[in-house]
Amino acid sequence: MTGSFRLGDVEITYVEELTLPTSVRWMLEGVERDAVAACSSWMQPHYQNADGYLLQSIHTLVVRTPDRLMLVDTGVGNGKERGGGIPAFNLLDTDFLDRLAAAGVDPDEVDTVLCT
Repeated sequence: MTGSFRLGDVEITYVEELTLPTSVRWMLEGVERDAVAACSSWMQPHYQNADGYLLQSIHTLVVRTPDRLMLVDTGVGNGKERGGGIPAFNLLDTDFLDRLAAAGVDPDEVDTVLCT
């Protein structure tokens, strides 16, 4: 998924890498699943799946100014071996670079990458 908006002469484009179903307890420590379930009517389908898991978005923001092209990026990326942490990130293989290209980004033109 992609989407763009403008702030003055700056264009910001959202480019999705992946969306992960995430347990309420991991995402919102101390919040019980029932409390989140009470909000399902407005959270589904964009922020919560039918099984009650919260949807965590991993994405890049492409920031175009008149003289710069920047990426605000999570650094998750494809092909990285990760032993711990989030298993879904281990040896990730997505079409993210194709989506970035579809958003008009040529990697050779990127001036700055801000890792979050």
